[in-house]
Amino acid sequence: MRKRIGVIVLSLSLAMTPTMNAFAADETEVTETMPETIEETVIGTKTETITETSEETSLQEEIESITVGATEETIVETEDGTVSETETESRGFTEQLIEEHSEEGILEEAPDEFYACYDGILDFTDPNSEIIPLILPCTYNYSMAHEVLRLVNQVRAEYGIAPLVWDSELEEAACVRAVECSLVFDHTRPNGQSCSSLTDKMYGENIAAGFGSAESVVAGWMNSAGHRANILNPDFKSMGVSAAYSDGVIYWSQNFGISNGDGHYIADGQEGMALIIEARGTEAACQVKNFVIRLYEKVLGRKADPVGLAEWFNQLILGNNTGADVAQGFFFSDEFKSKNTSNEAYVDVLYATMFDRAADPSGKSAWLDILDTGFSRTYAYRGFVESQEFTKLCESYGIQRGSVTLTEPRDQNDGITRFVSRLYSKALGRTPDISGLNAWTNVILNKESSPEKVAFGFFFSDEMKKKNLSNEEFTKVLYRVFLNREADSAGLESWVKLLEDGMRRQAVMYGVSKSQEFGDILRSFGLEPTQGTIVYVTSSGERYHKNGCRTVRGNTLPLIIEDAESIGYTPCGVCYR
Repeated sequence: MRKRIGVIVLSLSLAMTPTMNAFAADETEVTETMPETIEETVIGTKTETITETSEETSLQEEIESITVGATEETIVETEDGTVSETETESRGFTEQLIEEHSEEGILEEAPDEFYACYDGILDFTDPNSEIIPLILPCTYNYSMAHEVLRLVNQVRAEYGIAPLVWDSELEEAACVRAVECSLVFDHTRPNGQSCSSLTDKMYGENIAAGFGSAESVVAGWMNSAGHRANILNPDFKSMGVSAAYSDGVIYWSQNFGISNGDGHYIADGQEGMALIIEARGTEAACQVKNFVIRLYEKVLGRKADPVGLAEWFNQLILGNNTGADVAQGFFFSDEFKSKNTSNEAYVDVLYATMFDRAADPSGKSAWLDILDTGFSRTYAYRGFVESQEFTKLCESYGIQRGSVTLTEPRDQNDGITRFVSRLYSKALGRTPDISGLNAWTNVILNKESSPEKVAFGFFFSDEMKKKNLSNEEFTKVLYRVFLNREADSAGLESWVKLLEDGMRRQAVMYGVSKSQEFGDILRSFGLEPTQGTIVYVTSSGERYHKNGCRTVRGNTLPLIIEDAESIGYTPCGVCYR
């Protein structure tokens, strides 16, 4: 039966490894970490063994070994330095292997007893657990690991011991252990558990670092009594090996079992892998982890999944993302979008997550008005991010707050967006659609069109035309948009008569847009009325005239010359000679 395996293989590459101060090393000899040591010992590495020997071996490389639950009947050197009768038989292959692939190194003994140094909660998705998930990038060389089996069985054959059979479960455990050794080079895993906690099949382990080939690592193990005891243990029937590159160093893990192997291999050629390695975290690192767990609970309403938690945690711990970045990933995830929350529910979640409290009535009302006007949810999210409350929340978890970038035109200028949204409401009688709101706000932002021309676009859109408004209803809409009130009887009657006498609707709209009332409306949104030369148009003609032109008969309507020309009027032949 397989024990709890606290690792998941991810298809991703990270630019750097997690900082070493993110996890807590125990205050014992066995928690020594590798990077600096390995850099100095790639050529001359050190060896550790769990088995005491009476004399130093000739090959001293960076190796550790442990036998877990193995029988006492193993072939090892005796105290007087002699070997067993079996060992004195033909040793040509083994001796040649050691001679041709030996490297100088340092011998260092491991403790006689192995023990777990952490008995807390192992589930790192639990906020009360001291375990954090570190994503460590690595590349496996499966063919080199598989070559170890051939060499080991050749050695065992030389000593008259039955061959080992490859086991995929032991190989999987070895893949984890090799990467874990790049973090903590020890038989105690970074999470404080025994190496055998990965699988019940594991009864022995050899580990090594810095060896560049299967031949050199087997030679190193065979030149160390404790490691040799594992390789020559007749009770072992199965094996799994891994060779993992991490930060330019090869880490090896050789796992042994007493049950028959399954003969299945993990496929070769996988590049750019990364593992989630469980390690005991510092108090600060656990706080960062709990910030992410809280997002799962507050935003998505569920327990964190291990892979997602590991990814977000590592983005924060490495400084690749800020609190605002990570929270935004939750609020705008497909999972949250699929909930189809109302604006009110969205604001409630923002308050609970970003402020850690319920919404106050006035604040909630203000945010709902913003969303109902047509601003994006990202716009509202940014408002919460930039608050003092979220700033203090991030500080309490020891992370940078960060900021939010707004990209949609509707979020760039409060006044312009509110002006366009008002046109949707008063002219078309509906809330704005996102694409239309972005399009209209964008043309004003880029000064591609004036506010009056944007209003013209609404009044003479296909949507408005389909309403088939009478002259009276058309005039009433003009009053609501440009004068911000309902039409008075006298004014309504006057404009309707002008339309019925033949004045174009386009001219009437532009004429009303030059009112003082509409100018005040524009200025309330931070906009200015369009200025220009005033000309006059009539109900019956196609020409625009200067003031006092002798050809003008009947009622006239003042327009800006650019507006008059845009709707088809041409200069009078008399006053514009």
